[in-house]
Amino acid sequence: MISGYPDGYSPAYIESYNCEPGESIDQEGACDLLSAHEVSGENTVANIDPELASASISGTFINYIYNDESGEFEVGGEYPVDLVVTGVGEVITDSWRHHSSTNSYSTREATVSGTFGSIDFSSATAVLERSEGRAIVPPVEHLQNHDQMMKLFWTEIGELEGVAGDAHTGYVGLWEDGSGYGVITDWTCPEDEVPPTQSNGGADSNCVENGTRDLYVDEPLEVSMDTRLTGATAVGAMVQLDWESGTFKEVPVDITAVGQGEVEKFEYRQRIHEDGQIVVENYSTDTRALTATGTIGAMGLGDDADDATSGELEIDRFVSIAK
Repeated sequence: MISGYPDGYSPAYIESYNCEPGESIDQEGACDLLSAHEVSGENTVANIDPELASASISGTFINYIYNDESGEFEVGGEYPVDLVVTGVGEVITDSWRHHSSTNSYSTREATVSGTFGSIDFSSATAVLERSEGRAIVPPVEHLQNHDQMMKLFWTEIGELEGVAGDAHTGYVGLWEDGSGYGVITDWTCPEDEVPPTQSNGGADSNCVENGTRDLYVDEPLEVSMDTRLTGATAVGAMVQLDWESGTFKEVPVDITAVGQGEVEKFEYRQRIHEDGQIVVENYSTDTRALTATGTIGAMGLGDDADDATSGELEIDRFVSIAK
């Protein structure tokens, strides 16, 4: 499926199926989906006649593939496109009122000629669309979700009163609604050695683990995060549970995180058939590295030369449109 818009945004979804004789991809569950991916139109031009008589799309679509090893998107394929769409039949228009505005949505079936990569589109079909007014035809279902959080790792070197060991590592994950959880691990280390942590990539160590302490949020923390991922703060108290005695201990929390480096972006889209509908799902994640200061219980974050903090500020978004 290819969509072309006059503003230059032209996504395409390529799906490969294995169909038995007599089967069609329009029949739910009839064909086996072999692969599916989205390609992005770059330097593409889409021209659409206002009366829906014709349209054209030309340029190059690129398939980007995420490389798990490098953490970067790489070009997986390029598809030169040169398509001409010709309207046939009548223009069908639906009109409705939205507050004080009259809106309309028009469609016209069309034929296609030209190529997409090595694919001949002479047997393809198309629909020309036009919307006017302040609203477009609402989808059958539109779901969206937004989560923002802070992932913090730290290492505290030194003895703490009432706690075994001379080194302590920890993690807390805190969300913008004040919820969260964490864990602290206590270690005994030989001189000049540090325990394996997220900061040092889990390096080999002769440190001996003494035990772990789980942290929970009972009353929501006061959490502030900005959408540009420049920083975050969390103030309040978490609860430490002693599994052996069944008792709880309050752990004061006062964290200030500062974003470091560039914001990394990851996007993923998929188009599936579900319950007789076409569902387009869009996932995106923005992350930015962080350093932190403050305190978690008796531990100071990055307050000594041999301490370390690391982690990420993160925003996750999900949008699902069924139609």
